[in-house]
Amino acid sequence: MSLLPTRFLAIFLILGLAACQSQQATQPDSGAQQVGESAAPESQAGMDGEFAAYDDGRTRIALLAPLSGEHRALGRSLVNAAQMALFRLAGNDFELVVKDAGDTAREAQDAMDEALNEDVQLVLGPLFSQSVSAIGPQATRAGVPVLAFSNDRSVAAPGVYVMGIGPANDITRVIQYSVEQGRDRIAILAPRNSYGQAVQDAAQRAASRYGATITQSASYDPADVDISNDVRALAQSASQTSGDQTTISGSGMGVTGFNSLLIPAGGREVENIAPLLPYYDINPEIVQLLGSRLWENGNLGRDPVLSGGWFAAPEHNNWETFARQYEDLYGEEPPRVASIAYDATALAAALARDAETGDNSMVYDEAVLTDSDGYTGVDGLFRMLPNGEVERGLAVYELTDNGFQRLDPAPSSFERLLN
Repeated sequence: MSLLPTRFLAIFLILGLAACQSQQATQPDSGAQQVGESAAPESQAGMDGEFAAYDDGRTRIALLAPLSGEHRALGRSLVNAAQMALFRLAGNDFELVVKDAGDTAREAQDAMDEALNEDVQLVLGPLFSQSVSAIGPQATRAGVPVLAFSNDRSVAAPGVYVMGIGPANDITRVIQYSVEQGRDRIAILAPRNSYGQAVQDAAQRAASRYGATITQSASYDPADVDISNDVRALAQSASQTSGDQTTISGSGMGVTGFNSLLIPAGGREVENIAPLLPYYDINPEIVQLLGSRLWENGNLGRDPVLSGGWFAAPEHNNWETFARQYEDLYGEEPPRVASIAYDATALAAALARDAETGDNSMVYDEAVLTDSDGYTGVDGLFRMLPNGEVERGLAVYELTDNGFQRLDPAPSSFERLLN
């Protein structure tokens, strides 16, 4: 693999927050605009009742978060994370305004209209894929780029960048590593839903890219209590493909149709699947288990079947540092998505500071946002692609009986993009 030394247009490895005190969550320093609901402009309303344009020379961006409705607590955590980056990195001429995007597409569109009426140059959020899809046309018409917090690549588009870490990131990385270890015949057992389909699509693309073969694919209803028939069908299909006529059900000989099995499920779901695998001759001593980023949570490695399984995720030490600092400031643990809001805000603030110092006069121009060398943050290396997808550099971990350990570090630079 040919890698380039990474050049960062803005240095914002944003973990040096030790100097931040808890009072900064409500009292920003004098050089930064306080995060909160946006206020009316200082200029007076004209005769037609419309406010004059925001032409004060400040770099103004908007954060769209669900501050009302069912997900308001999650929305507040996104604002909290943005505050952390703002107080650390924002310059004197940087302003962040927060808009309530609610839980629906219509509310997100209304929030987007408000933001655009205030002449924002960049939008962070919203969180939900249906909301991202709804505001996309508004962003395109206005020529304002969006750093969305969704992980659904289907809503990515030129100028609408999907910042969340989805299957295109973690599934691709774990398959790459699996192939490098000689585990290139891969079966998939995925939930029968949109996430499972996204995983299967990502796995097919990764297999084509890295020279693997998807030998079998099966799905199950995650609402079912008993999915033994689905696991048995996968094992039977593998044995028939390999010419093994062994009766499937506790023979102990092992299925030979694949040497890796991808199970993109977490928590109780994958724990219920685990005991079915050896029963139907999917022997974890022969077949390498692969997981998704959902394996990052919990103590799955305590299960002897799952122990030794591989999955990809951002470098965990960075997240732990960020989570401790967040908890010190706000008195609660952050949700995992908080780091996405932090990194997006940090990027916006850092690029604005570059513009202030003359290093980058374009601020949020597409050429700047999609710089092929990428940027780095809490969740590691990332770069935005012209089609709106975001490529990430992830580490590979192995489940152990006391958590997980890193097998392969995240890359320090990206492969060169080919035209």
